[in-house]
Amino acid sequence: MKEILLLAVALQVKHFVLDYALPANPDKRRLYQILDHAGLHGSVSALIGRFIAHAPPWRLVAVFFLDVAIRLAIVHFKAKPKCAAFLNDPKRQAFWHYISFEQLVHSLNHYAIISILLV
Repeated sequence: MKEILLLAVALQVKHFVLDYALPANPDKRRLYQILDHAGLHGSVSALIGRFIAHAPPWRLVAVFFLDVAIRLAIVHFKAKPKCAAFLNDPKRQAFWHYISFEQLVHSLNHYAIISILLV
């Protein structure tokens, strides 16, 4: 039970630090920046899994690829021209719907990571 809480907190802190505290907002037109950002998330999630859950290597690899895939899917969605119009306008309701949905996806990703590491 303690591991679940520690993993949840560590993954939330990782999300905040890598997405908000560090200047890690990749330019959507540059593939290497997107892959670098996604890879950093995957690597840190795997390290969290290693040091908190003491997970075996195959689970850490699964966590890495899951986190990278989710990050790439989110960036891909953000880069679509239809989305760019409302992502820059907080006065539109669609902006807040997207922000809420994105945070939901991040939370579900964290739950999946915890499941992979502990189940």
